[in-house]
Amino acid sequence: MPRCLVAALVALCLLPSAALADEEEPDIWLEPVAETGLRRDAFIDDAPPGLVGAVFALDPGAVALVEGDGMVALARLDSIAPYDRNDAEMAALRGALAGAQADGIASDLYTLFTVAVRDAAGISLDPAAINAVHAQFP
Repeated sequence: MPRCLVAALVALCLLPSAALADEEEPDIWLEPVAETGLRRDAFIDDAPPGLVGAVFALDPGAVALVEGDGMVALARLDSIAPYDRNDAEMAALRGALAGAQADGIASDLYTLFTVAVRDAAGISLDPAAINAVHAQFP
């Protein structure tokens, strides 16, 4: 099963880290929250930044402790589900990535072709002369 785009977060507990630093009995609130169907680009309200990334680095059954923005989150990854290949958003993302890849390849081929033509024709450019001409433009 590929480790792609969708995960199930279970037992997310948020704990204000200020409560951990108090000398007195801390006013701690632990509220388990189950999050399912999250992708790598997901955002969880009231969770430390980097929590989703930390959970995606886990193996199923493992636990992560992530601190940030005045809180601590304890998360356990129960399972990783494969992404839905028929999802319209994923199809659009695949199309955009394929287009960017094709543009990059076309640009590289154009550069290689231009260099090959320049080298075959024996053309050389004098940067000092080019800069002198550019300096004369207003």
